[in-house]
This record gives sequence, C-alpha cells and structure tokens, in this order.
Amino acid sequence: MGWCIECHNKASIDLASSEYYEEMHDRMKDDVRGNEELRRILEDDKITVKEMGGWECAKCHY
Repeated sequence: MGWCIECHNKASIDLASSEYYEEMHDRMKDDVRGNEELRRILEDDKITVKEMGGWECAKCHY
C-alpha cells in the first residue's frame, strides 16, 4: 500500500472532474479565514489528494 500513499502525496486533483471535488474545494475556500494551514494548501492553485484528506481511503474508494 506504500505506493498508494506516495501517489496521494503528489497527485493533483482535477477539481472540475466531479461534483464531490468541486463541493469539497468550495468548503475549503469557505473555511480559509483564520486557518493558516488551509491558506497554504490553497495558495498554489494545486490541491493534492493528501491535502484534501486522501489518506482516508474510503472517502473516494468505496
């Protein structure tokens, strides 16, 4: 399973690929005020699977 974690650390999410990702991104943007870690995640216009909580496999793989 190590290769899964490594991929999720690096892989960018195409936020327009599903309504789930769009909704999660919108929620993240709404929560950014006062959250320095979240601001850092959103500042580069790239969100990795890990940054969106991708180490919880059942979020996407069910």
